Amino acid sequence: MAAIYSTFLQRAYDEIVHDACLQKLPVVFAMDRGGLVGDDGPTHHGAFDIAYLRCLPNIVLMARATRRCSCTCCNRDRV
Repeated sequence: MAAIYSTFLQRAYDEIVHDACLQKLPVVFAMDRGGLVGDDGPTHHGAFDIAYLRCLPNIVLMARATRRCSCTCCNRDRV
């Protein structure tokens, strides 16, 4: 599991593709600050997270609703 701010995950796109998705590794990226958040400004908004990640092979995107949901997502079986 890797906890990372959305804005930094955007900068690691190639690594996500080559080192996680194409290798079919069971990696969990717990993104923080996704979507339009706070006063960080437009350079730190994660408005495009779903758009740039959903086209990748071997990836599952989830958005948590509650803390319990987070635990369920992290402990799920890989498909």
